[in-house]
Amino acid sequence: MNKTTIKLAGIGALVSVLSGCSTGLKDNSDDYRNDTVNSVVLQAPAGSLSSRDDLVIPHENQIASVEPGSKFTVPRATFVFYPMAKIDVIMKANRVVLDVPANLVQSKKMVKDFLMALHGDGESIASDTDKQIVSMPFQFIKQGWWASMWSHVSRDFPEQIVFSFSFSSSEKGTLVAVQYRVEDRGEAVTDWLSPTTRNDMYADTLRLWGDMARQLNKQSVSLSEQGSKAPFHVWIDHRGLLAIHLKPKANVQDALVTQLAGAGLTQVSGKENTLAVLPLASDKTDGFAPNATESDAVSWDKREYKYSIIHQKAGDFLMIDVSTSPTPEITSFLLAQRFVK
Repeated sequence: MNKTTIKLAGIGALVSVLSGCSTGLKDNSDDYRNDTVNSVVLQAPAGSLSSRDDLVIPHENQIASVEPGSKFTVPRATFVFYPMAKIDVIMKANRVVLDVPANLVQSKKMVKDFLMALHGDGESIASDTDKQIVSMPFQFIKQGWWASMWSHVSRDFPEQIVFSFSFSSSEKGTLVAVQYRVEDRGEAVTDWLSPTTRNDMYADTLRLWGDMARQLNKQSVSLSEQGSKAPFHVWIDHRGLLAIHLKPKANVQDALVTQLAGAGLTQVSGKENTLAVLPLASDKTDGFAPNATESDAVSWDKREYKYSIIHQKAGDFLMIDVSTSPTPEITSFLLAQRFVK
């Protein structure tokens, strides 16, 4: 036998070993399929206690029964409300003015943060001086590739919105005047207008108001000051909807009745947890109403609203349901302003 033959035989033997010698060994991987249950009964000693194999479910009697086939709903926590600093809202013919209890630097920073969140990626500010911030043109109508191509062909481009924020001093801190105008490829289509002339601009301004009020409450009120300041009883949740913090020292129902009467709201007789809006006294006025739409034939102050009392760690809150309103943020603001003295 020559060396070449020996090498070939060795390689063949090695391949056979590495392959597991499948032809010579039995494959037991499927034996479990033919196994049977061991039915041998263990013989317990005489006099021993019988054993039981029970499934113990803690507090089983407190678990609600679930019908087979019912759809499971993930439980959600009640919305948490956050306190706000009081920012007066002054509505003029061509602007909305926020009387912010903060200095100029703080006020401008909050406006810039708001514009950044509203605009998203990219630069959001076109000009920034001591007295005014002007935003970049915002295009709120998102276009796909085909829509964008058609706009270039037809020369019919979506409108662009530019915001202006003018700053001046006040006794409380800083006045922030909010305006907007419509532009078409850099050319102004309208004059500077009040945000109340359009519901979407109105809602954006109220988001700025809510963001500023929540930030200022978090930043400027120290623990030592909280006891000496009368708390602002309008609170806000993460959706921008408002709730009224009922007076903590009174009975909930008594506090509700008293505060509803002071706000010009009344409970509707014969309808559970339903409120109606009463006309204000001649020396008081509501804020600007939302602009009427084709689908909104009923004014906000002619509607009826469901309400609920929500208890949270900070106390009891009156939450008015504005989900049926076409402008929920504006309606929530107008109702909450009824409770502001």
